[in-house]
Amino acid sequence: MMRFSAAKDFFLNLTEKLRALPDPLQDLPGRLGELSRRYSLQPEWVVAGAGLLFILFLFFLRRILSRSRRKILPAPSLNRKAIRRAIRRAKELAELGNYLGAGDQYNAVGYFEDARKMYVKAKASTKVAYVYLKENKFRQAAENFEEGWDFENAAEFYRQAGDFESAAKNYLKTGKERSAAEMFERAKDWARAGNAYREAGFFRKATDAYQKVGDREKAAKVLQEAFQDSAEREKVALAGMDASAPRKSDGSLPLSRGLRNLSILGGNAWLEAGKPDSAAALFEKGGQLALAAATYRDAGNLARASELFLQAGREIDAAEILERMGDEKKSALLKARAFSAQGDKKAACALFEKAGDLVSAAHLYRELGNQEKAASLYEQGGLYLDAAILFQEIGSQEKAADNFERAGKLREAAQAYGAVGNLKKESEILEDLSDWFGAASAYRKRGMGEKAIQLFQKVDRNSPHYRAACQALGDLFKEKGLLKLSLQKYQEAIGDEELTKDNLDAYFNFGVIFEQIGDPKTALAIFERILSFDYHYRDVSARAGKLREAVAQMTPSISEGLVSTPSPEMAGDGTPSLTQTTADKHSKRYEVIEEIGRGGMGVVYKAKDSLLDRVVALKVLPHGLRDNETAVKNFLREAKAAAAMNHPNLVIIYDAGQREGVFYIVMEFIQGQTVKQILGQSRIIPLPAFVLIIGQVCKGLAYAHEQKIIHLDIKTSNIMWTERKIAKIMDFGLAKALLDVRNLQTVVGGTPYYMSPEQTLGEEVDQRSDIYSLGVTMYEMSTGRLPFREGDVGYHHIHSSPPKPSKFNPKIPIALENIILKCMEKDRGNRFQTTSEIFDEMKKIKV
Repeated sequence: MMRFSAAKDFFLNLTEKLRALPDPLQDLPGRLGELSRRYSLQPEWVVAGAGLLFILFLFFLRRILSRSRRKILPAPSLNRKAIRRAIRRAKELAELGNYLGAGDQYNAVGYFEDARKMYVKAKASTKVAYVYLKENKFRQAAENFEEGWDFENAAEFYRQAGDFESAAKNYLKTGKERSAAEMFERAKDWARAGNAYREAGFFRKATDAYQKVGDREKAAKVLQEAFQDSAEREKVALAGMDASAPRKSDGSLPLSRGLRNLSILGGNAWLEAGKPDSAAALFEKGGQLALAAATYRDAGNLARASELFLQAGREIDAAEILERMGDEKKSALLKARAFSAQGDKKAACALFEKAGDLVSAAHLYRELGNQEKAASLYEQGGLYLDAAILFQEIGSQEKAADNFERAGKLREAAQAYGAVGNLKKESEILEDLSDWFGAASAYRKRGMGEKAIQLFQKVDRNSPHYRAACQALGDLFKEKGLLKLSLQKYQEAIGDEELTKDNLDAYFNFGVIFEQIGDPKTALAIFERILSFDYHYRDVSARAGKLREAVAQMTPSISEGLVSTPSPEMAGDGTPSLTQTTADKHSKRYEVIEEIGRGGMGVVYKAKDSLLDRVVALKVLPHGLRDNETAVKNFLREAKAAAAMNHPNLVIIYDAGQREGVFYIVMEFIQGQTVKQILGQSRIIPLPAFVLIIGQVCKGLAYAHEQKIIHLDIKTSNIMWTERKIAKIMDFGLAKALLDVRNLQTVVGGTPYYMSPEQTLGEEVDQRSDIYSLGVTMYEMSTGRLPFREGDVGYHHIHSSPPKPSKFNPKIPIALENIILKCMEKDRGNRFQTTSEIFDEMKKIKV
């Protein structure tokens, strides 16, 4: 490059100097004449000399021009001798056919034209190209680079030469699509520029190029490809994201903003290309549901448009499309949902009805306060229970009953039928439910006594309604004049319960029956208890006055009212006797002082043991024992085992036996009250006394359980609190002894309100059954109420969790509440396993 520049300057200077010279031919004749005159020369000689000089000038000028053509500027490091030597060597190599070497020799000393000729003969295109570059001949260089397959240099020098199309073609050959695309773009070849950009992955530039050439479909395709490519890359990136990253409602990760925008660009391009279906599909893929729906709608695909409008949350638009399609019900349903969401419940109601969604309409009418309309729609919609509840609220009991029945809620239906006086339906439904007590009561109201008796007799002994059923049977038998049967049922109805307002009628009828069958003493005792509870109840006062006169003429003894026959002795089988056998066999050992208690386990008297000269408690057990030989043996065995126990917290049993089928137990007489009686006075047991009583009961139970004896009837009426502040458990072992006797007229297998789940189910029992009953007893002592006292008590003991005691007594310590609830666990494995564990926990309670 430097040599070429120097040569150029040389020729320019030479040209200027030549121009400065005067024109040798100007006024040539005049000049020659002047010379001939000055030097006295012949004109012919002057002309000949001038011609010779001119010829010499031309010769030297040719030599100069020839050198300038071959060599622009000799290398500064070379002298003329080295140049001549290189030229000579080049010629020699050329003669030998080594054109490449010859070219290199010429090239080294700056003889570029000669070098090119040699390189051409050697077919060394690249070498030719580099020689052209030294001469700044970029196009020729590019052509030779291309010929020599050096496409990258070819592309570059075509670009410098301004041949952008050729540059683009060579860039394509090297795989440089983006560079090729830029060259096509500079060449204004938009179609090929678009293709190249597309191949290079520059989709938006490709789209611009296609749009400039007017190929909208290709532009749209490229944008779609761009969307798919970006979506794939984004999917890979999102796959590695943390699971805690925010997600859409369906669990998928949201599309990026760029991807959503790309779907819009592509969709619009498809629209410009006249392909709305393709546009809608791309909008949908990009999450532009509303745009996709509108595009489908405009394209006539109404079904898909409505679906997408729904997904986009635009129910009204979806509804309008469905209406165009003729689906008025679904359209109304969508509008109803939209209006409901907007708070326009009144408009939504009518639309829900039109759509046939009666239940939703009913819900809204209910919220609007139109209960009658709501109930009617619930009924039409098949939600009979909701209909029944609303009909009941508005006082339409007949419709309520009908809907309860259709809903399968038969018990509620029966109650509703009973409320409107439809006793026939009430009794029939209750009988279908095996609710013998409820059905019998309904039949009794209808005057169907025989049917009522039949169903009352089906009431199970473990049912909470058993005693009420017995009282009803007592009333029915009394009406029929069956006094003995009536007496038995009244006795069962009373059981071992204290006198209350609920059983006052039963007690009264009980006394009346004894009065009628000629047992004035028992009748008087019952009437006096009634008077102590309610002095003005009926005519009890007058009846009691008459009976006192009759009883005053009688002398109490063990033979009166205690045994079924007056025989003074038992057979000589070695069984303890009620009479003294070593002295006068007709003298009495036990003399009754007064009756002190009566219940399901029999009657208890305060009596005097004349043999040992001490006051005892004499308990006479139910008559039914004598009908079961096995039960008799079991009773005697258990009674003796109980008598063998000796613990300060157990009532001592002195003696037990039978005479003429009458079973008796002789126990220590205790001055004090049952816990049940104390609760009747103070409602709850104060915490210090509670801890003291239960601590002693736990000790007594622990001792008995170690002797392999269980009680099975622990309750507040079986715990005595003596005047000396000692807790005594009564009837220990007797309940278990009587379990085999299922034909008795009283509940002898435990009291339903206190019975453990396994007792209720008739399963095998152990000491943990006593722990459950103790939990119920503690519950009653701390709250003044039983945990389950309404409905099917047995079912509740098996399935229902008891309410927390603190609900009824907020002052109860949490530790004590936890003890009570653990005792009452349904699964006996989750209870305390021994009463010693309970005792240890009770010691931790601060009083």
